[in-house]
Amino acid sequence: MTNFKPFLLTSTLSAGLIFTGCASTGPYYPIVDEAPSAQLDADLADCQAHAAGYDSGESVVEEAVVTNALTGGLIGGLEGSYGGDTVEGIFIGAAIGGLFGLFDGNAQKSNADNFARRDITRNCLAGRGHRVIG
Repeated sequence: MTNFKPFLLTSTLSAGLIFTGCASTGPYYPIVDEAPSAQLDADLADCQAHAAGYDSGESVVEEAVVTNALTGGLIGGLEGSYGGDTVEGIFIGAAIGGLFGLFDGNAQKSNADNFARRDITRNCLAGRGHRVIG
């Protein structure tokens, strides 16, 4: 088990960075079927500001951390029992699983929030009379 610690930690951190990098954070610019105008620009700015305030909470993050920590603990325990050190395997597996769950949960939450903000922006513009097509 001792030989795999640096590898597991490095691969977990790398995967976390990949998941975190998948989440975009900029404002959404929908496709509108009409000529550009000052009214459209003003409505888009208002709708984007309205959507920017949306936050779904942190339940996804907490659930992913707990689930991955338990899974990591089980896998670490199995690997540790094979290598002869079950307790160390459980703790290392749970720590790495929890860290991976933190990254994964943050990425899931960020993506869900971005999709919700996109829908809020599109619905807001449509509600103000603009022809939003995408």
